[in-house]
Amino acid sequence: TEAGCLATMMLAGSATDKFTLEEAISSFIKVEREFYPDEKIREKYLDRFVKYKKIYNLISQIY
Repeated sequence: TEAGCLATMMLAGSATDKFTLEEAISSFIKVEREFYPDEKIREKYLDRFVKYKKIYNLISQIY
């Protein structure tokens, strides 16, 4: 993929001292927006995750 090629280029450039890994990352990655967890709905998701793990464990015994 393009992302894999880009990461390989960044690591190769860093390994050959063309630039630091931090320089490569900052030149290709631009933060446009940041997302933070909504603490108000945390409990709802936590409850669903607990249910998911129980169901997963039961199903994984069958398959």
